[in-house]
Amino acid sequence: MSVERALVLAAHEMSEPAGVELKRTTSQLALGWSLNSALTDLSERMPSRELNVLVRTIIIQSTAGGALASALHDIALALEDRKQLHREVRTAIIGSAFSAYLVPIIGLAAIILMNMMKPGVLDSMASSFIGRIILLAALLCFGIGALLMKLVSRVEV
Repeated sequence: MSVERALVLAAHEMSEPAGVELKRTTSQLALGWSLNSALTDLSERMPSRELNVLVRTIIIQSTAGGALASALHDIALALEDRKQLHREVRTAIIGSAFSAYLVPIIGLAAIILMNMMKPGVLDSMASSFIGRIILLAALLCFGIGALLMKLVSRVEV
């Protein structure tokens, strides 16, 4: 199957906006544009790293010859690997974001549990100078820990 015919089939199968853009590319090819020009125009209209790699691969393979199917298969495998890595990173980020919310809750629960086990311990801590320093230090540590976990979980994929 020729590249032009494959583009026509892909244009009919794909939904918007990619389908419309591929139909425009196939129209350009029907009007006499070169494959190189039409695909380059497509990659300029739809800026995407994956599409750019695909366009460059098709152009190189059609110019130099070779196994286009093999090259496209390799691109498909690389894209699948990238999607899998993206899912794994998102899972790790969600876990650390959850921990960022959980750490202060555990600290508050520990204080409440301590006060329930020995009523008045929180009052005695809050009434003494050293107790206030300890409570403020604990509050500061929990706040900094939660903030650091939030900052670490901000990863662009």
